[in-house]
Amino acid sequence: MKRTTGIAVGLVLSIGLVLAGVAVGSAQDSPESLISARCARCHNLGPVCGNLGRKTAEQWTETVGRMVKKGAQANDQEKTLIIDYLSGPEAPGGSLCK
Repeated sequence: MKRTTGIAVGLVLSIGLVLAGVAVGSAQDSPESLISARCARCHNLGPVCGNLGRKTAEQWTETVGRMVKKGAQANDQEKTLIIDYLSGPEAPGGSLCK
């Protein structure tokens, strides 16, 4: 009985560590890969690329929030990375829309 309990606890801990590693790994992705993975699941990048250099951080925050309400999957850290990139100076000249 003790051995079975020990195996079950070990399995639960292992799964938790794997899931934690996945969450940390996704937060370390480049903003371009996050945008491609999160935004392009539902639509092409045309609407995103068409607004680079035009929208403010506040406007991108509203847009990303609206997309999450429609079902886009992004945690708070990923949303911050995406918004910072899209509203930053490197986005219009970056590789996202090339």
